[in-house]
Amino acid sequence: MLIGSWSDLVFTPKTLPNDLLRFLGQSDIALLVAVLVSFWTFGAKQGFNRDQIQKFCGECLAPSAGITLIVGTGSGFGQVLRDSGISQQVVATATQASLSPLLLGWFVAALIRLATGSATVAMTPPAASSRRSRRRAGA
Repeated sequence: MLIGSWSDLVFTPKTLPNDLLRFLGQSDIALLVAVLVSFWTFGAKQGFNRDQIQKFCGECLAPSAGITLIVGTGSGFGQVLRDSGISQQVVATATQASLSPLLLGWFVAALIRLATGSATVAMTPPAASSRRSRRRAGA
């Protein structure tokens, strides 16, 4: 991911090498490359066979894959809320309510929790929008 952030410093923007570094620097691709490199460095190079590496993979990656899937679903749901215009309505209501940001975040998450039935999905959209708000404010 660090290499991807340096792509504009190393190569001219909108060129093939720059685009390749940006692609490799995307979080999903960077994590995939890290997992594949770990299969070789900590697996095959250390003398483990394919079945042992597959067993390690099943024991270690399966729990994190479920979490990643749930968080990704929550982010997708947050995007649906933004695209549908509901997020603007929530912002307008929050501005009129004059609640503290902490209380407002909890309240929005509670409403989404009631609507979706998933606590993890419910906390993802307010957390993502809070992070974007801090970026816009320069924090």
